Amino acid sequence: MEILLSTRHLFAGIVAVVSVVTIFALVWTGPHLFAKRAGDGQELQVQSTGVLREAELCEVSGIARARGTADAWWMHNDSGDSPRIFLVSHNAQLLQTWELAGAAARDWEDMSAFSTAADKHYLLMGDIGDNAASRSQCELYLIVEPELSQTKTPNGQQPKSADIVSRIDFCYEDGPRNCEAMAVDTRARCVWFVEKLSPGAISKARAGVYCLDLSPFVPEWQSEDITLKVDTRLAASVENGKIEKGRLATARRVGEVPLSHVTAMDINDGGDRLIIRDYYQARMWQRAEDQTWKQCLRGELPPALQLPLEPQGEAIAFTADGLSVMTISELTYQPLWQVQLPEASPRPVTVKQSGESSTRLQGNDKKLVLPGEVFEVDDRAAFIFWPAVEKQQQPQPWVFYAPTLAAYPDEHEKWMHQQFLDAGIAVAGIDVGEAYGNPKSRQTFDVFYEHMVGQRRFAKKPVLLGRSRGGLWVASWAADHPERFAGLAGIYPVFDWQTYPGVDKAAAAYGVLSEELVSKAAEWNPIARIGKLAEAGIPVYLIHGDQDNVVPLEPNSQAFAKVYEVAGKSDKINLEVVAGQGHNYWEGFFRSQNLVDFVIRHAK
Repeated sequence: MEILLSTRHLFAGIVAVVSVVTIFALVWTGPHLFAKRAGDGQELQVQSTGVLREAELCEVSGIARARGTADAWWMHNDSGDSPRIFLVSHNAQLLQTWELAGAAARDWEDMSAFSTAADKHYLLMGDIGDNAASRSQCELYLIVEPELSQTKTPNGQQPKSADIVSRIDFCYEDGPRNCEAMAVDTRARCVWFVEKLSPGAISKARAGVYCLDLSPFVPEWQSEDITLKVDTRLAASVENGKIEKGRLATARRVGEVPLSHVTAMDINDGGDRLIIRDYYQARMWQRAEDQTWKQCLRGELPPALQLPLEPQGEAIAFTADGLSVMTISELTYQPLWQVQLPEASPRPVTVKQSGESSTRLQGNDKKLVLPGEVFEVDDRAAFIFWPAVEKQQQPQPWVFYAPTLAAYPDEHEKWMHQQFLDAGIAVAGIDVGEAYGNPKSRQTFDVFYEHMVGQRRFAKKPVLLGRSRGGLWVASWAADHPERFAGLAGIYPVFDWQTYPGVDKAAAAYGVLSEELVSKAAEWNPIARIGKLAEAGIPVYLIHGDQDNVVPLEPNSQAFAKVYEVAGKSDKINLEVVAGQGHNYWEGFFRSQNLVDFVIRHAK
């Protein structure tokens, strides 16, 4: 954090006033969608997903997407706080607090979350702030990402403790630098830094870009033959205040970018998008498959993307699909913003799989975790996982999957889908965006179903499979067409949009005011329409954790089962409640043999 006395901060004061008005409006009326203009004239969708009301989170300067807990975000405060991190839900509710045992917190400025090829999730915290550019060393703290435990950390109670895997003491090869932005690059196995220029250096407007090798510090990466570069200059020991000769890792200067007040950065999961922000705007680079970030950053400066008005915005992180970013400002009672990013210019690409040819848009490119095909239906991206040629049939049995988003189906589901393919059952879905089962998405499902059955000769009765919010997708369409599918399966599925994503966010997706959505709950809320499935005797298999704080068990899967019980159809539903598990990537959710057997039995 840095206070600058300049004319630029007169505008910042105006921003703060506008932001306060915005915050009061959000607290009073709930989240809303806004349209903002990108630097190239494209409209960006900007949405507040909630307001962070926790007094403990009064100066958020770092945010990173949680890997082990779905739809959640890690955050930390700026200088002056203890060495702790906070897990916050997508609607800005504090879930848990964790303290880093043995760490110091001189000036934490950014954090990064990443996963190794072994699917181990890590968090890297950066004690890298240096307003006076005088620190002889800075510190990074690497920890295994904590798992959301069964109970929330109540206010006033001792935070949970997380052990440090590696403390990385480092310096910059060309002397001290003030830095508030860092991001981990898993391809190069390094961490990138972009410095924040001091007021006297603003006229230069060429911020240094630095890279530090992480291989010696991440256990899964230590097997490589990489020698740690050591700087033997004198280093100040933060613990005892004495000057001692220490061994420091070195961040090498690899380039510069024409930016000044850089406050945060992030790299998406796919490793092909990098975003850097300042107090008011951001710029996003997209690299080619054969390009390094060093090469990419030397190119033309991308257009500016105007961010939501924030008093002091110092945090940014990509969403799982890499198509949006989350931002939040320092100070209390700040909105958590989701900003949809502009897509790259689409260009037609021909995809040939299983002897067929189809066209899709590279701007909507989707990476598949299993052999298959990506194509378009109704101007929406769609996919198919194909069984081996010798196991394909006509009509082709299939699973109708949701939510089909850029990041889903993901690696966690790979084993499950492979079982379906081995049984000769295809898996397919269509991306309707964050629709939460709205009428427009159901119309798109109709068009997709007719395409699959009519043009591709797929079976007329697939099994529907909804994971998490995908439950809203499949259940809403199922209630429209109980005659069009053979069964429904769900992995911690959402059936009541009042519990997730909440009325305000769902209303935005449905294109109505919150009051109107609530008034039409009997018509639009899937949980209110489950009776149609019970009446039709549709078989159902659900698996759900009893400690799910994101998609609570009782108002979703248990409520679904209760409808079947009241209708006298308890024999048609199997609800597997997993003790001690929440909304996470526990292997048992995606390797449930009972669920797999259910799907295969009813799809054939």
